[in-house]
Amino acid sequence: MKGFEPPAFPYARLDGLREVASALEGGVVDLSVGTPCDPPPASVIEALANSNAERGYPSSIGSPAFRGAAASWITRRFGVDMEPSNVAACIGTKEFVATAARFLRLRWPERDTVLYPAISYPTYEMGALLGGLRAVAVPLDGQWRIDLSQVSAADAERALCLWVNTPGNPAGGVDGLAAAAKWGRTHNVLVISDECYAEFTWDGMAQTVLSKHAVLSEHDSIAEFS
Repeated sequence: MKGFEPPAFPYARLDGLREVASALEGGVVDLSVGTPCDPPPASVIEALANSNAERGYPSSIGSPAFRGAAASWITRRFGVDMEPSNVAACIGTKEFVATAARFLRLRWPERDTVLYPAISYPTYEMGALLGGLRAVAVPLDGQWRIDLSQVSAADAERALCLWVNTPGNPAGGVDGLAAAAKWGRTHNVLVISDECYAEFTWDGMAQTVLSKHAVLSEHDSIAEFS
């Protein structure tokens, strides 16, 4: 038996294309890594250094003040009433993406498949691989939106979760979140909506899977994070 071998890092797979692009007029426009370069505001440094919480362990779900602030932001930006008790914090959304599937498998061991957009952030697939699960890419349509009609009945039956990402990375396509929610209800599949780019819509208001047009029942299997 062979041990786990992680796939090539996505940026490493671009090295060959980088050589081709470098030979063209204008060279390479590198948008591969969004490394922060601006200094943090003084108010942020002040808050981190003088919060009086430096010596203890924070609550794993986040402080009441943090959860209240997050719920207020959801209300302001999306018009959705959110109880702070329904909000939880995580230390790094990328870490959450990479570990969510494994934790879900502990709850639903009879399912073994993670569905995710075929053109998307690589950590959805990596989370499945790290959890020892099947990673199944869902094709996109002509407008760079996830095409759930392309999910086979067999994959839907085995699906542990469906990742949706809107506006999508890297093409900026905006999915129909109501359709994703309906698909999840129909197939009893948890829909995890990655809305880290929710503020970056091409036009109109930011959208969330938590909106009334998408979530119709408190029993729906839908999660959202930003």
